[in-house]
Amino acid sequence: MLAVLLMLAQAAPAAPPKSPTPPFSALVSPTESARYALTHGCLAAVRRKAKLADTPNAFILLVDRKRGIYRMNGAGTVLMSDTPPQVGCYMRVMDGDPERLREMALLLLATEAPTTPLVDSGPGSRDSVGSFRQESHCVTIGGRRMAVLISTSSAPRRPKMQLSLVPNAGDACVGNARP
Repeated sequence: MLAVLLMLAQAAPAAPPKSPTPPFSALVSPTESARYALTHGCLAAVRRKAKLADTPNAFILLVDRKRGIYRMNGAGTVLMSDTPPQVGCYMRVMDGDPERLREMALLLLATEAPTTPLVDSGPGSRDSVGSFRQESHCVTIGGRRMAVLISTSSAPRRPKMQLSLVPNAGDACVGNARP
């Protein structure tokens, strides 16, 4: 009997890995929702050199198959995509405090490896839509040199934060960040 149970256990397909449950704060805070999405969505996929679709998570759901758009099930609107192919991952956060979102993203990236700032427009840059801040950094994620582009804004018609992890950033990051 024991031998039969052992054979069945070995023959049964392994269950897919369980998604880490977001903390309660991700259900009430756009910043914490974005932190979960960045950690368990974009960064997890980039570390594995995989697509978001290959990094299953019960809290990050495909909402537009044609455009490859995913949404974090949490507070606010957090959307992600890994298309087109030259983008490692793109994230758009529609709600929350732009400066808190920026600080959260930079702290998470710094836990991957030291980041090196390349360009920063500084707070208060303006155009016809309102104020914004755009910056780029270099970081090594999953052994790959990447540029990180971050745009934050408090303007009503702009996302509060947009973040792109861009592999193959050309010469921009060569020699700038160290693993």
